[in-house]
Amino acid sequence: MKKLFERMGGVESVYAAFRFLTLIPLGPKKLSPEALSWSSAHFPLVGISIGLLMSLCFWCFGPCGLWGAIALSLGVGVCITGALHEDGLADTADAMGGGDQKEKILLILKDSRVGTFGASALILSFMIRWSLLAHLSGAA
Repeated sequence: MKKLFERMGGVESVYAAFRFLTLIPLGPKKLSPEALSWSSAHFPLVGISIGLLMSLCFWCFGPCGLWGAIALSLGVGVCITGALHEDGLADTADAMGGGDQKEKILLILKDSRVGTFGASALILSFMIRWSLLAHLSGAA
C-alpha cells in the first residue's frame, strides 16, 4: 500500500490536490510536475475532508438553531473552496442557457459577470443543499 501511495505522487500530490481544490495553503509553494499530475487521484480525499469539516461545523453550530447551523456550515464550505464549485456551476448554466452557437457560448464563458441562468442555478443549488441538510437533520 505504501509503494502504491508513493507511486501516486506521495504526500506532495495530496498537498497539490488540497491546494487546487481549496484555499488551504498546504505543502510547499512549488510542487513538482509529477505531484500535480497525480493530484486528481486524491480529489476524493479532499472532498471527504471538506464534507467532514462542514459536518463538524453543522454539529458545532447546532445551538444556533437549525437555520443558523445550515447557513454557517454551507458558508464554511464555500469559504474553504473559494466558491470553486459555485463559479463553475454559474458559468456552465450561463453558457448552456444563453448560447446556441459555439462563438456565443465562448463569449459567455469569457464574461466574468453572472447571468440570469447562472444566478438561477446558484439559488437552486443552495436551496437543494439547504433542504437536504434540513431533511437529514430530521427537521423536515
